[in-house]
Formats: sequence, C-alpha cells, structure tokens
Amino acid sequence: MAENKCLKNYFTIKGPVPTELFFDRRKEVAFLTNLMDREAYDVLISVIAPFRFGKTSLLKKYISIISNYENTIPIYFPSKLKKDFIKTMKETLSRRIPDASELEIENRNDIASFFEKINRLLEEHNLWAIMVIDEFQEIPAILKSQGYMTVWSNKDIFECFRGITEEFRIGLIVSGSYIGKLLDAISLWNGRFIEQRLGPFPREDSIIMLKTLFNMSGLEANDEVVEYIAMSTKDHPYYMQLFGYKLVEIGATSDESIEKARKFVLDNKLSLFQKKYRELKEQGNKYIDTLIKISNGITLISEYPDEEWEILLELERAGIIYNYGTRIEITDKLFEEFIMNKVSRRNIEKVIPEYTAEYIISRKLAYEEKLKEVLISYRSWGPFDIVILKKLDKYKGIGIQVKATTKTSIDLSREELKHITETARELSLIPVIAVMFKALNKIKYFRAKETKTTYHEKEGNEKLHELIKEH
Repeated sequence: MAENKCLKNYFTIKGPVPTELFFDRRKEVAFLTNLMDREAYDVLISVIAPFRFGKTSLLKKYISIISNYENTIPIYFPSKLKKDFIKTMKETLSRRIPDASELEIENRNDIASFFEKINRLLEEHNLWAIMVIDEFQEIPAILKSQGYMTVWSNKDIFECFRGITEEFRIGLIVSGSYIGKLLDAISLWNGRFIEQRLGPFPREDSIIMLKTLFNMSGLEANDEVVEYIAMSTKDHPYYMQLFGYKLVEIGATSDESIEKARKFVLDNKLSLFQKKYRELKEQGNKYIDTLIKISNGITLISEYPDEEWEILLELERAGIIYNYGTRIEITDKLFEEFIMNKVSRRNIEKVIPEYTAEYIISRKLAYEEKLKEVLISYRSWGPFDIVILKKLDKYKGIGIQVKATTKTSIDLSREELKHITETARELSLIPVIAVMFKALNKIKYFRAKETKTTYHEKEGNEKLHELIKEH
C-alpha cells in the first residue's frame, strides 16, 4: 500500500483523549452515571493508575457526564497547570451562580470559611458542586505556593478537604499517578472513597477503538492487523494509541509499516522499562522475584507469607502492582512481559512480538484450536516463544519454539535442542517446535527431541491438538 501523508490522525498520543473519542471504561462510566441518576451527588471516587492509563481522559469523561445533570456543577482542577484554586472555583461556579463571582476569601489560611459561603449559595439554588481534581496528592503544595493554608501541614489540608466533603454540598473525584502519595491522601477518609483501578481494555473494546480510529483517519486496517495491535500491546490504551498513530503517520499497514510502528512503540517504552527494572534491582532481588511469582500465577494475597506483604505494599505504592484486597496483579502487562524476557535472557525487543510467525501461530492456536490460554500466557520462557499453561497429565503446559523457513525442512543445532528439552523438563512443559513453511503456506507442529536435528514438513502435524494426542 502506498504511503499517504494527507491522512488526518485521530489517534491521541499527547494529552487526554477528547471526550468524543473516549472508548471503554464502561464499568466506571456506568457507576458514575448510576450515582447521578440516583441524585447521589456526595460522590467520593478515586481513579488510581500509573502514568498513561487514561486517568485524565476518564476525568474529562466524568465532567461531561456531570454536566448533563441540571443540579450539578463540575469544577475541574488540572493540578499540573497550577491554576489558582480559589479563582478557579469562583469562575466555574459563577457560570451557573453569578453571585459566586463576588465571593471573597478574608483569610487565606481559612479556606473552610470560603467553602461555607459557597455552600450557602449551592443550598439557595438547590445545586451541588463536584470537584474533579487531577493529581490530587499535589493539592497541598499547590495551595501553599498560591499563598493559601501556608501554616497548615499536608495532612491537615487533606483533613480540611474531608470536612468540606462531609459538611457541604460538595462531592469529590480525584486521580493520581503517584499511587503511594494518593493512597496516603485519601486514607484520611477512612475507606469512604470508591477506588477505581484502571487496567487494560477488554479485547472487544480494543478492537472497536482501533477500527473506529483507523476508519476516521482514513486508513484501511484489516481485522488481522487490528487484532495484532491489540494483542501485542496487551490491550494497553496508550500503547494501542501509539501504534495506531504511527501507522496513520506512515499512511500504510503493510508488513514493513507494521514493523516500523512496532519499533516506534518499543523506542517509546523500552528505556522507561529498563529504568524501572534497574530501580527495582537496586532495591534488591526480592522485588523482581516477587514480580516473577505474580507473573507465574501466584496472585492470591493468601499465598504470600507475612514477611512478603511489605514488599507487596511497596510495589503497590510504586504503581507496579494493584492490590484488590484478596488478589494482586501487575499493572502494566507489557512491563510484565519485559521482566519475563529479562529473566529468561530473551531479546527484550520481543516484548512486542513481530508481526510474523510468532504472532500468526499464536493467533491460529487461539482462534482455530480454541486454546484461549495462549492469549493469557503468550510470553517467553527461556527458549520458548509461546507458553500455553494448560495442564496435560504430568505436564503443566506446552512450550513452543517458533521457526520459519522457505524450505520444506528445517535444521536445528544439538545445542539449541538441548536447551529446549532441558528447559521443558525443568518447567514441566511439553517441548514443541512450530514451523511456518512459507513456500507451502503451512504451519506444522513437531515434538522436540534432543537427538532429532532435522524436521521435515511431511512429518509434522497440522494441529497442535493432534500432536499432543499422540504423546
């Protein structure tokens, strides 16, 4: 496909996603909508996620929802812009209540009195204000820099906000990227905040988003390309936006263009992953070891001894994991893949699989052979490109080494075969070699054997199920 430089790019890689291009987060959107429908305006919601998970985009969506109800006034404070807090309150309120513009704050160390005046106006007009604050943990520093509450401690300032939400007609929705600091801030509400932790999109929503944005941008992307982007980026909203943005910028969805886009996403993320990994290693191997345990499926809190809870707490505060009370998970699935690649000494660029044999085979296994586990466990363990965690007799699963050739047979060295078979024994996996015979447009599966170095197309099985059944 020829490159097209005239396309309008509807993928967003800077700033929040425009409300009209907002996708997914259906559970969070439905929750707030339900509260507004029930006139439960004394809302307390915290949106928790590391950078680039769409927190600000969700807050903007929340503002648009609140604006649809005649009894509510959303007041947005983007902390990063360092706007004057009191001035922003007055300006926003005065659009609905003109008298609010006349309000004055007599004592900059007593903003509670100012909010009391606001509350009287809200009561007179039968209205509620809902403050929507991005990076809420920064509010004390911002207020002090603007000359407000300069003699107060950070804790006292947060307690003042608690009092404002409890006593007045004011709700509060907050977000924060620095998880530990945000959790400290909202802890003063003693568990009253509804905590919303943002994760990857459901696959069907990833597909809808990608197809819609490609169509709007005027770039044709077939189902297989769209599925590849969603799967390879682990349905991460920002990584999918990056991938799509680059393809529209190139103006093509050829194999060469897809590889350029893949490297663009890698260049954007790998250095950050490496930095985060080094920081964890510097604190001791216990942090990486714990992440490996989580990645290997040990996700119940009850499976960790008391002495490891402190490690889990620190990982949560750093935004590396989510703690849902009884279970835990790594927040960024691509970073999880990066860790597994590092510890298995596999090329870290494989953290996003190429649009080649590995992806095509994993997709074929998932959709034609209904092995959905491959979508969950598609990662690299030692020499294996794909691991399917499906218990089979004495085995924990299947380890697949992927190869591609233009010939009708493929040769492996004894050293490579030894590595494959020994790793398989170590991990209790069935060792399999999947070969894409390009000239024949066929994929065949072989049981890896340390003494068998040549694998001919005619000897292989067309279905993995058939191969496993034989053994």
